[in-house]
Amino acid sequence: MEKISICIGAVGTVLGFLSFQTKNKKTYLIYQILSNLMVAASFLFLGLDRLSGGLLCFAAIFQGLLNYRYVSKNEPISRWSVIFFFILYSALTLVPEFVQGALRFPYSFCPFFCAVFFLLSICAKEGKTTRIFGACNSAVWIIYDMFGVTFALSNFATHTLLLISTIIGILRYDIRHNKNDSARA
Repeated sequence: MEKISICIGAVGTVLGFLSFQTKNKKTYLIYQILSNLMVAASFLFLGLDRLSGGLLCFAAIFQGLLNYRYVSKNEPISRWSVIFFFILYSALTLVPEFVQGALRFPYSFCPFFCAVFFLLSICAKEGKTTRIFGACNSAVWIIYDMFGVTFALSNFATHTLLLISTIIGILRYDIRHNKNDSARA
């Protein structure tokens, strides 16, 4: 089961990598939805001890679908939607830590901060803001992967690749784009 989980997780990583290489918000959301679907499936193959990670991914899928609807209709994302997902992500990341009695400051709060960064990135209007919050998300996951409860090389590699993809996206679309605009002026 672990090998199946790793293969499915690798597909999720590739999709996540590709999401930060897009300019279009709809395409970004599609890649994020599919990436979270693969990662959720990979968590579920690892058993109940990874259930909160899987549930977090399913919440992200639901949020991605909802945001896709807003973007498709050219409507702003509802504040109530953002509040709902903030509460949901808080519950899915912090409650298991308290229930298990495994609250370890500051590492126990890393998944919460990652969920907030994901919420901000997926709700951002501009691609630049999406990528900045995406980079923050990956950076905090890397810290958690290195210093959290257990070090998992596959998680560390996944989050490092996603951070690299985000940095490439920032260089391609934000920094290079700004230089081209300055040269035209």
